[in-house]
Amino acid sequence: MEQKHVGSDMGTQAAGPAFQPKASIPVVVVIDDDAMILRATSKALSSGGMVCHTATNGKSGLQLIRDHQPNLVLLDVVLVGEDGFSICQEIRRTWSQEQLPVVMVTGLDDLASIQAAYQAGASDFLTKPLHWKHLPYRIRHILEANQAANALRDRTRTLQSLFAAHPDPIFSVDTREVVTLVHSGIHGEENDLRPPLGTLDDLLSTELAVQVRECCHKALASPSEVFNLELTHPFQNESRYWEGRFIASAADLVLVMVRDITERKAFEHQIRHMAYHDALTGLWNRHALSSTLDRLCQDIIRSESTPYPKSAAILYLDLDNFKRINDTLGHSLGDDLLKVVASRIAEVLRPTDFLVRTESGDFESVARVGGDEFCLILKSLTSPVDAGRVAQRILDILRTPISLEGHELVVTPSIGIALIPQDGRTPDMLLKNADRAMYAAKESGRNRFQFFDPSMASQLQERFSMEAGMRRGLAHGAFHVHFQPQIDARTHTIMGMEALLRWDDPEMGSIAPTKFIPVAEETGLIIQLGEFVFREALTFNHGLQAEGLPPIRVAVNLSSVQMLDPQLLERIEHCIVLTGADPHLLEVEVTESVLMEGSGQALSTLLRMKELGITLALDDFGTGYSSLSYLHKFPFDILKIDQSFVQAVSEASQGRNLATAIIAMGKSLGMDLVAEGVEHLEQANFLLERGCHKAQGFLYGHPMSPKDFRAFYWERMGEISLAEPKPPEQDVNS
Repeated sequence: MEQKHVGSDMGTQAAGPAFQPKASIPVVVVIDDDAMILRATSKALSSGGMVCHTATNGKSGLQLIRDHQPNLVLLDVVLVGEDGFSICQEIRRTWSQEQLPVVMVTGLDDLASIQAAYQAGASDFLTKPLHWKHLPYRIRHILEANQAANALRDRTRTLQSLFAAHPDPIFSVDTREVVTLVHSGIHGEENDLRPPLGTLDDLLSTELAVQVRECCHKALASPSEVFNLELTHPFQNESRYWEGRFIASAADLVLVMVRDITERKAFEHQIRHMAYHDALTGLWNRHALSSTLDRLCQDIIRSESTPYPKSAAILYLDLDNFKRINDTLGHSLGDDLLKVVASRIAEVLRPTDFLVRTESGDFESVARVGGDEFCLILKSLTSPVDAGRVAQRILDILRTPISLEGHELVVTPSIGIALIPQDGRTPDMLLKNADRAMYAAKESGRNRFQFFDPSMASQLQERFSMEAGMRRGLAHGAFHVHFQPQIDARTHTIMGMEALLRWDDPEMGSIAPTKFIPVAEETGLIIQLGEFVFREALTFNHGLQAEGLPPIRVAVNLSSVQMLDPQLLERIEHCIVLTGADPHLLEVEVTESVLMEGSGQALSTLLRMKELGITLALDDFGTGYSSLSYLHKFPFDILKIDQSFVQAVSEASQGRNLATAIIAMGKSLGMDLVAEGVEHLEQANFLLERGCHKAQGFLYGHPMSPKDFRAFYWERMGEISLAEPKPPEQDVNS
């Protein structure tokens, strides 16, 4: 039979046919030409708990090995007509020493025979005469030794494979601190023992040598433990991060596995930056702000018991009306705007304003905590005035227009200031109180800063209660629409009416629109409330006509939040269809402030309203900015004179002149004029003389419930005439 020889990296012979897992009872094949010795050997091994198969020649013995896959072969050196050494060599052509140990038995007590036995591939030898009582123990010892040797070879192969595959260099350091490169970490390179590289002091800086020496001592003191050391050390003129793992391999030797972790460190830094910084602006995020505030609060609280207690402040900043910029110009431009704002806020801070270092070691003090919300921390304040000065610098720098994609944008902030520790001793309390102060700044007119005051807590609670009440009121019918008549002052006939929203809460009572409308705009509830007003106004007006009253227009006010609602026209059209009202009898009133905050979208929306047949009125004329440009640019039908100008008619000649100029301007542009807030006969006569015939105000009628307005309208229709107000005798310009 042809035998195959396959070399191995360990220098052993080829493995033969794979043996099946051997039983716990050892199986021994004995080859000897002496029948008496075979019987004695078989008896001795069987009494020792082994299975013995005997053969008198090499051919039979080889067949027994193939059939029974023994654990060991006992082979006589001298056989009749055969040479035991040749038979051993034949066995080794198929089975290695690891697979099948062969013990040769010889009566030739000379070194040459023993040497020949080992050269033939024997695992061990015995000399005759054999001691039959001791033979089983000797065989078991040989088997156990072979098993241990096989296990050791397996572990050695595994370690050598792992060693060869290990990508990192490995050094040894002995007790004399001599460093030797054991493994280069280069695949395929021989790992023979190399000459020493030098001592720790030769190779490393003094500081680094001390750290490495300490790790080596720890490894020798605790042989089963692995000690790690991270360090920076230059390599090829570049600073790199390294990790050393120290483990004792002998009583006087430490293995040091060195790995370049520069990329890992860069990745960890990136992950850390992402965890603590805002992705858009690169500023801190809320998590970083909170953890830094916590450390700062603890530091300040500890300083309270010292002669020099510390103080600090947090500024909570929110951009006014930023949502409208996003809705009008898009989120991409809004993001670019936030980057510019963040940069300006960061640049305005002087070095004395800087906060303690962050986790990463960088000096920062600005965080983005929301869409358009920022926080600044100021430490080591000598006075609260310092915080106000920083806030004022931010207000000043943000007044400068920002040019983006052809747009000149001006963003104004509202800033709340909370002092540490007066206004809070924990991050949550400080942020909450600074936020309350910021809302107070918004309610005071925006574009300003406000220090926290304890009374703000109740005010904010009132605001939240109002918001909850509005949601509850929408669901349970607590909102109502009243109507104020618009009168032709010449005939005292009703020419129209204005729909005005009213709220009667069962818990808070009647709440003025000046209180709940700003909250509705901030929370977005104005969208639902506005749709409710349109629906109620159109339903009531359509009902008046169905009762036989002459058709009149009903005016509905539109806020800036509604104007920026992309579904505004759909909502209005839905109300018109739902109520069956005539769109020509609907008048939509907008103020100059609404146009100023979203002129591009407002123009498009108003033009589409005109296409539906809706009448457009410019409300509160003269109180905003660029009034003339709005009259020229937007398709208004009616100009409403603000009540502030009407009231000024009774006070001074300058007020009279302004009212006269507004009336003249509206008439020259072919617009209808309606005066608001007419309360006295003198005002009515003055306006009538200047050509403003339509008016609304307490002189002609208060806002009324639908029932009262219906009765008021029927009563006016039944009257035959009303005394015309007589013009004053004095000069019109007096």
